[in-house]
Amino acid sequence: MTLQINVLGAVQGVGFRPYVARLAEELGVTGMVRNSGGIVQITACASQKAMDEWIRRLSFHPPAGASILKLETKILPEQSFEGFRIVESEPGTQPEHLPVFPPDLPTCGDCLRELQDEKNRRYRYPFISCVSCGPRYSILKKLPYDRETTTMDSFQMCAPCHEEYTGSGRRRHAQTISCLDCGPQLLWKHGGEECQKEMAYQRAVSLLKSGGILALKGIGGYQFACSPYRKSAVQNLRTLKGREKKPFAVMFPSLEVIREFCALSPEEEALLQSPARPIVLLKKCREPFCTEVSGESRFLGAFLPYTPLHYMLTADCGPLVMT
Repeated sequence: MTLQINVLGAVQGVGFRPYVARLAEELGVTGMVRNSGGIVQITACASQKAMDEWIRRLSFHPPAGASILKLETKILPEQSFEGFRIVESEPGTQPEHLPVFPPDLPTCGDCLRELQDEKNRRYRYPFISCVSCGPRYSILKKLPYDRETTTMDSFQMCAPCHEEYTGSGRRRHAQTISCLDCGPQLLWKHGGEECQKEMAYQRAVSLLKSGGILALKGIGGYQFACSPYRKSAVQNLRTLKGREKKPFAVMFPSLEVIREFCALSPEEEALLQSPARPIVLLKKCREPFCTEVSGESRFLGAFLPYTPLHYMLTADCGPLVMT
């Protein structure tokens, strides 16, 4: 049998097409999948048994970050396909299909392990990502979600990245794929000085450790960062922001470090690790930082890193005021 399947929901920017292709190859389904406007459109051929199992898995076991609102099926005349392919996207002509697009996604465990692995070619690459993590909404220029419709269109893939992009691994059709050789790079600017990559990173770490304030260009805008242990740095940050007493939130390297300073319930742990990476107000076990951070409040606003660069900075500098 041959079906056309429209998948509506948050199904772009979450590795849905590679997931569909892998599942099809596993179950012997042939056909193709594409982004169409704000939805995913599939044409599939298989036996009734294989098709039923394939649709069941698509419906109830989508990839992390995806959210299926509706799955529409339509029987087509019998067709024949050679294997299963991810094909070029199309603008889409279904006005009734309201696009749903995911927010930026925090660094996944696999990318974090690669970031910290000296033998990996993306070791200490501050913009590492895959189909399961990284910027999405903030880099999108228009739908459908493809490399050329995001700000990543400025970066030409190197040969190894292109091989991963067209391969079968977890970076298959990952639109944010990049590395130290072909992707975005760190840039340090201070006065008349400019430098890039690892040297730029080391300048930032040195500034934070010496009590300075770092303006950090993140995914969705700039953040100010400084050490919560440095009274003069936090005071200067309050002056810079015109923020007299309102507490600052602190980014911690890990849950384990948060536990050294704050009481944590299972619900608070779950919130801290959720994809939104929210600031969670926690009861202090002791006063961990200079009083200028959170004043006389019994609570501390804590949150976890959500980009590779945040993980690197907090690993080297410890907790940081991040605002």
